[in-house]
Amino acid sequence: MSKQCKFKLDLIGGIVVKKLIKAVGVCFVIVVQLLLLSAGAVAPIAMNNTTDTTFEMNVNFFGYTYTDGRTKDNSSGAYVWVERSQIGWVRVQVQGGNSNNGDWVNCTELKNGTDVEQVYVQDGTIRATYQRQIANRVKRGGYSLARLGFKSQLIINSDISGYWSPDCTSESIPYATNEEP
Repeated sequence: MSKQCKFKLDLIGGIVVKKLIKAVGVCFVIVVQLLLLSAGAVAPIAMNNTTDTTFEMNVNFFGYTYTDGRTKDNSSGAYVWVERSQIGWVRVQVQGGNSNNGDWVNCTELKNGTDVEQVYVQDGTIRATYQRQIANRVKRGGYSLARLGFKSQLIINSDISGYWSPDCTSESIPYATNEEP
């Protein structure tokens, strides 16, 4: 065999070996990714339904006005920020249910786990100051949805607006209490 032919054969063999090593490396990466994905399927990460939904409604003293129900993913408090009202403080209740058209149950609690009828949330335009989380037993009670109910603390109707989510993003957000203002 001539030196020129041997050189071309060595060159072709080297390229084939490099491509083979690259292909094995790619297969290895794919196998590792599949293993990680399957491990994630066995032990899923708990999701948090923390996207804020706006609410705007008229509330009165004699009955609660409710948001639509949303999926409750964990046992955190429900998040609420009453940005604007005409009365300063609003009574708020967290309810649990399994269907927006089904029965709803009051699941409002204090941070220590005591069941209460409602908590009080003050309105204010500074989110960091007036946002609250409301302890609840929605998940522990076996319910998949949460909704908020709002009621005026005075015998007048009030327009209110703000933001809420079924799951709270941070334990550092203060809990609402049932102490009357």
